[in-house]
Amino acid sequence: QIGGVFKGEIFTNDTLVICEGAEVTAQIEADTIIISGKVEGNVFARKRVVMHPPTIFRGTVTSPSLRIDEGVVFEGASYMPAT
Repeated sequence: QIGGVFKGEIFTNDTLVICEGAEVTAQIEADTIIISGKVEGNVFARKRVVMHPPTIFRGTVTSPSLRIDEGVVFEGASYMPAT
């Protein structure tokens, strides 16, 4: 779980939660990624990515499942590979 400012790379086999108010600039690879904060970078999830408001996302998402709730700012691209 990230609740503050983070820059770099994140690799985990678990769920990553980016809390409201967090600012993340990173390459992220995780099983499941749940975002409520500000994220800039490339995101790869093996299972799914969920974005809740007030998320501001800029970058690329690669995941077999992507959910973007109403109110989320999404600037970038998404790729959904066949599983």
